[in-house]
Amino acid sequence: MSQLSLLENSKKILIVTPDLLSYDSICSAVVLSKLLTRQGKEVQILTNKEEYERKFSEDIKVDQGIITDKVLSKNFKASLPSNREIDTIEVVEENNAFNIVIKTKSGRLIHEQIAFERSESEFDLVITLGLLTPESSQEYMKSFSSSINAEKTLNIHYSKSTINADSHVSLKTYTLSEIIKHIAEELSLALTNEDATYLLAGLLSNTHSLKVNTTKKTILNLYELVYTHNGNVRHANSFIHRSINKEQSIWFKEVFNDIQKEDFFVHSHVNNELVDGDLISRLTLEDKSPLMRISNCKVSLVTVRLNNRTYGILQTQPGTISTLDLTKDYTVVGDKVFVQFWTNQTPKEVVASIRSSLSLTSRTEQNQQEEPKKERREEMEEPRKVVSSLLEEEIKAKSNEKEFIPKLSPEAEAALERNNVRNVTEEEKMTIPPQTITNKNEDSAIDPTPPAAPFAFEPQFTPSNYNPLPAVEEDEEFSLEAK
Repeated sequence: MSQLSLLENSKKILIVTPDLLSYDSICSAVVLSKLLTRQGKEVQILTNKEEYERKFSEDIKVDQGIITDKVLSKNFKASLPSNREIDTIEVVEENNAFNIVIKTKSGRLIHEQIAFERSESEFDLVITLGLLTPESSQEYMKSFSSSINAEKTLNIHYSKSTINADSHVSLKTYTLSEIIKHIAEELSLALTNEDATYLLAGLLSNTHSLKVNTTKKTILNLYELVYTHNGNVRHANSFIHRSINKEQSIWFKEVFNDIQKEDFFVHSHVNNELVDGDLISRLTLEDKSPLMRISNCKVSLVTVRLNNRTYGILQTQPGTISTLDLTKDYTVVGDKVFVQFWTNQTPKEVVASIRSSLSLTSRTEQNQQEEPKKERREEMEEPRKVVSSLLEEEIKAKSNEKEFIPKLSPEAEAALERNNVRNVTEEEKMTIPPQTITNKNEDSAIDPTPPAAPFAFEPQFTPSNYNPLPAVEEDEEFSLEAK
């Protein structure tokens, strides 16, 4: 790559990331800065410093002074209209500030006619990493878009970009981390274990753990980062999950801090629109069990807020995303439960979809539906008990050598009649399983062992040959760590 000669020939380099940071962009920037610093170059990263410190600084370490959100300069120039003759220019110190006082010989100046800007860039090279447009970084837009030369800019991105740069580095991939790995290989720069782990975090984050945006080359790069450069997959995954949980907790508190309602809210992360679905305070009741179905979930990340006492499952129709179980995939902040999913619907459409497809069944209604089934089971059980009691009385009568005359209570007769159960005939009595019946006065008594039930399960082992399977231990977390 001839473009990479700019990296080799530059001494002072600025790496610019988008303001909206991702694990892929910040990990790529940090690894690239470490690679260049080890080559004796002076490197700074222009990024969203506040977001970095809030989400990534705990896991993605970088030397102090490398991260900045402002571009400082020693050289500035003031532009004035050429048709104004300048008398004097003075620098006056006042209130701990230097004021530049410009006086004209003739004519007047207005504020719009005076402009300040950097006279030249202090950096030999500016690398725009992952910027689709100059507006992706407000500080870059403000500081460099008009003053920097195109030959001093190296644009690194995996898709087409509108950054004004003669040199553009991209690969057929979906992650910046893979491009940084390729640059290191092209320039013969060694990746440390920490570098490989950071690139793994960026790769896994941008591909959702290889579920999307994954090519054969992506799999090969992951393999090499693990087994060639000793990257730690377990640490990379822990970085991602810890950052997601921390950011969700902070974000939810900020967005929903002033909302007093206890029922239901939808928020879109794309247009920052918040809709309170007047989805009935019924959702806050403990005895409700809502079932919500959202279709076409793939574009916009939407947040649903429910009271944590609400029972239910959020699921999509076939062909979209997998089912989300509120008992597993949720975030709890205070007494609220938040569920996130992707959808191409607006928040209002989401509310309408949930309301139109919401199935609410209270536990009282469920109990009412269960009562007829319970009554039918009890009705079926009554004749069985009656027949069983008749047989027991007959056996007792025979044991006393007395004539057996079935006598039923009015309730039992009514139960038998309701279920069309006939009285046991003499012929049917003869089919009763043989019992050991003797006279009450004899020494031996009725065999207490009940008759074998039909199709009874007979154990095929004895305590002497019984060998239980060993207990299955809980699986350890899967890891591709190098041995």
